[in-house]
Amino acid sequence: MRSVYKFRLQAGLLVFSLQLAGCAGATYDTHDDLTISTHVKIALLDDVRVGGDRLDAATLHGVVTLSGTVSSQADADRAIAVASKVRGVKAVKSELKISSSQLQLSALRFSSPLLAPRPRLPVLGPDPIGCDAERL
Repeated sequence: MRSVYKFRLQAGLLVFSLQLAGCAGATYDTHDDLTISTHVKIALLDDVRVGGDRLDAATLHGVVTLSGTVSSQADADRAIAVASKVRGVKAVKSELKISSSQLQLSALRFSSPLLAPRPRLPVLGPDPIGCDAERL
């Protein structure tokens, strides 16, 4: 009677330890789509070049789709490279848009006389108010 009890206890402990080991393996190596999307978003936020851009990542069967707006093609390439390095990512699709506001701003800067930098005028004599222009 005592040996049957001992055998059942040992068998129960064996089954329990096998189940526990199986659960630990399943939770450690999880690559579900939500987890991958979260890790991609964290990696994008941690990147120096694209961390300030508002980018989104959606994952379906390990394929990540990036969306949002970046300031240049180099930043889009960088975001794709960062996303592809995340564990569990099989492929990366880009729906990123290049912002044209940066291009328009630089064109405006050189074409408009109102936005051109104004030269500093030299001070020709002592200031009548008594204020030293060099200290300002």
